[in-house]
Amino acid sequence: MKARHFISANFSKLLLSALFGLTISLTCAAQEKIAFTSNIGGNNNIWLMNASGSNRVQLTTDIGSDSYPNISKDGTKIVFVSDRDGNPEIYSMNSAGSFQTRLTNNAGTDSEPVFSPDGTKIVFSSNRDGNHEIYIMNADGSGQTRLTTNTVDDGQAEFSPDGTKIIFSRLAANQSDAHIITMDLNGANQVPLTSGSFILNGQPSFSPNGQKIVFSSVRPLSHTNPEIYLMDANGSNQTRVTTAVGQDMEPVYSPNGSKIAFRSERDGNAEIYTMNADGTNQVRITFDAAGTTNFAPSWANVPLANVDIPDDLAREQGATLTVPITVSDTTGMGIISYDFALHYDPAVLQPLANAVDKTGTLSAGFQEVNAGGALGTLIVSGFGSLPLVGAGTLINLKFDVIGTPPTSSSLTLSPFMFNEGIPYVEVSAGQVFVQGTIRGRVTYGNAATPTGVSNVSLLAAGAPNTSTTTAADGTYVLGGFGPGSYTITPSKVGEVNGIEALDASRISQFLIGAVTLTSNQQTAAEVSGNGSVTSFDAALIAQYLVGLPNTGQTGTWRFVPSSRTYLTVGSLTGEDYSAILLGDVSGNWTPSPGAGFSERRLEAQRFGVNLSLPTVKARKGEKISIDVTMGVPLTPVEAYQFDIFYDPSVLQAEASPVETAGTLSESFAAVSNSSQPGRLRLAVYGPRKIAKKSGTLLTLKFRVIGQSNSDLVFAGVLVNDGNPAASTRNGKVAVRR
Repeated sequence: MKARHFISANFSKLLLSALFGLTISLTCAAQEKIAFTSNIGGNNNIWLMNASGSNRVQLTTDIGSDSYPNISKDGTKIVFVSDRDGNPEIYSMNSAGSFQTRLTNNAGTDSEPVFSPDGTKIVFSSNRDGNHEIYIMNADGSGQTRLTTNTVDDGQAEFSPDGTKIIFSRLAANQSDAHIITMDLNGANQVPLTSGSFILNGQPSFSPNGQKIVFSSVRPLSHTNPEIYLMDANGSNQTRVTTAVGQDMEPVYSPNGSKIAFRSERDGNAEIYTMNADGTNQVRITFDAAGTTNFAPSWANVPLANVDIPDDLAREQGATLTVPITVSDTTGMGIISYDFALHYDPAVLQPLANAVDKTGTLSAGFQEVNAGGALGTLIVSGFGSLPLVGAGTLINLKFDVIGTPPTSSSLTLSPFMFNEGIPYVEVSAGQVFVQGTIRGRVTYGNAATPTGVSNVSLLAAGAPNTSTTTAADGTYVLGGFGPGSYTITPSKVGEVNGIEALDASRISQFLIGAVTLTSNQQTAAEVSGNGSVTSFDAALIAQYLVGLPNTGQTGTWRFVPSSRTYLTVGSLTGEDYSAILLGDVSGNWTPSPGAGFSERRLEAQRFGVNLSLPTVKARKGEKISIDVTMGVPLTPVEAYQFDIFYDPSVLQAEASPVETAGTLSESFAAVSNSSQPGRLRLAVYGPRKIAKKSGTLLTLKFRVIGQSNSDLVFAGVLVNDGNPAASTRNGKVAVRR
């Protein structure tokens, strides 16, 4: 609580320095502050600080002595004592130090002002009528009324939390006793809470719930220095909570009642300390040079708005940047104006000619004045007739990004003020990063001529992540980078085509040295994932073609390089990748060919080989062999694949439905899949070629299980990679009865 200079003799001397103390507790936005009086610089002035002692701000700078501040419970106003006009009088100001106004004017000493809980009244002490007595007045200084009439000094008054009582200290005529008394707001029903001889009790302060009173006391029989005590609101259960050497006094509760702030001289200077409400954890929070006096704390919540600029703004060079100034909930704070200066790096940003954009912001109804400012500073003022409501974007500011990536600029607001300083503002600085771009192209790695690969996803892993997709020609532009390192990884799914039996043959030919494969072709051939090209890779491709499981990585995409890492990202070009479809060794992939691409490719050529199926007669229950015959091909045959469709109610493929022994395909490997009833899928490949020969290409094995006939129909015929183009003649199985 506040120390009062009305007390004379011993108690007056002990508490005299406490007359000039103030502490304000700020708990808005999960932050507390303390306002106090300090004689830093020579004379007493009122200061504000966090409850930890940090962020000290001087509120008054008058050449007189300013002291005894008390902050209203809503945190918007402060009353204090100043002798700037001659003798000590009571003044008021807002809690940012603005609008300092004199409230009392008389020849005596007016001191120790304290707001009522609702902020409409002020109780104070004055000796205008002789000795110090308790007075009350309206918050604007009107209606000054004396409440106590005694031949002794009364002072150090405070309202009860419910506003129905006033508590104060009375110095006895013998100057050796002082006790705490309560009374009604009109001065009636004065009831002592403490008693005893040679005891000086003063500076009482209620806990926020009204159940406890903290006060200072000098009890010469046990201690001659002031110490801090607690008692119940009725004066019972008095308990000492400080025992340090030196004076401890001027205790006040924090707004939530969990802590007490007080003045102590235990370490030499008069400094501000805090402790838990039970007296534990006593901590010093002000630290000033010898001779400095900090004292008389008063704790209250002060309105606080948080103003922020995002710290992750990012745009590319040449783009327009929107800087949102955001604010926490402004409802009920009465904000009708703001003034601020935004500081930025002029080598990175340049304000637009019309830099303020209030569209869709909390300031939509305000008038804005963009006053410009020196290079690197944008000054903005805004005002309106109706107060702001809600939280969100206060205003948007527009800049051209002129910096070279990957440079950045901090964005700081200093000063920033709502109205004339109330509510208080906690400002968080922001930052803008000039983003780089990475450009390149993804082409098919096995194509004879560069072919762009579309729909390749490029994911840039960093902070933040960003991604893009290649265009139809394979080009990409990747932006949205933040500062720091990035790893870019390409990937693709779908658009799988061009994988043929010829690819399996190419692997077989490569393994015997008949052909050479480029590095990318070997990558496409290595579908097993073991790191080398083997016959197993050829078998996996063939299994893929006929729809068997266990095909390794056939049909998936791989990229060269697989990824790239950048410590920082500037503006880069030519960051190209090769896309390789695993299994497409020969490089027949076509961008988005659509259905039937193989057939269209065949139709574009003159038929160079004929495949035929016979008509076979058989009885139910017989095993039959069906020879697929081939005419002399115009181009040597290295691989082929096709499907045979038949009636599954008539025919059933044998467990090993393909026989190559004694046929043109004797040196080839044949892979088949008959798991789908009515369909036999074949892929045949090998290291050799069939040239200038005709005859049985291979033999198919079936069992007749039905009584009717079954057509034998070719589908999906592909010889080599379509050269020679194949014509076909379907066959039939006629079941004899």
